[in-house]
Amino acid sequence: MTKERKSKLKEILRSRVTRKRGPQQHGAAGVSHGEMGAASTAGVLTGQRKSRKVGDSTDIILVVDVGNTYIHFAVCTKADVLNRQSVVTVQKSLELKAALNQVLLALHRRYHGFANIVICSVVPAVTKVLEALVLKNLKTKAVIIGRDLIVPIKNLYNNPQQVGQDRLVCAYGACELYGQPVIVIDLGTAITLDVVSEKRE
Repeated sequence: MTKERKSKLKEILRSRVTRKRGPQQHGAAGVSHGEMGAASTAGVLTGQRKSRKVGDSTDIILVVDVGNTYIHFAVCTKADVLNRQSVVTVQKSLELKAALNQVLLALHRRYHGFANIVICSVVPAVTKVLEALVLKNLKTKAVIIGRDLIVPIKNLYNNPQQVGQDRLVCAYGACELYGQPVIVIDLGTAITLDVVSEKRE
């Protein structure tokens, strides 16, 4: 990763997400916890405060939330969620790869590329597949939260590995939206409760 890109990635950690929500598509009920947190953490690399018209990839990012049950895709600007898609996580390897590739290519064609693609994952095997597909077919290196982007929440668990990146970005997103201290309850595949102190610990 270049110094310029590292600098941009650090800058977006300071980006604040607005409360405005964009149009929901494909029957989506709302933004998933991982999408909210990852979008809040990732921001928009260009630092634009207003989204441009759909189709201008310089202001659009693709956020992928890889959970144990579903893989959610969200096309985001700083203020809006423009599109959402989901794929079931537990599938045969070839079927999962085909489903992921289909969604990636369809979104890439519709929005003419992305300023960046950010992945938040709790399933390492799927992360590798997604990262390879993005690099091969979209000619872009994905940003992996926890590796390329470090979430600015201090993890005080006795065993920090017990807290997935999805919980950290969700905690960060809650802090950005509502301030801290805050209690974050995630009703996902597992129900988790995270308490974030005033110091974001």
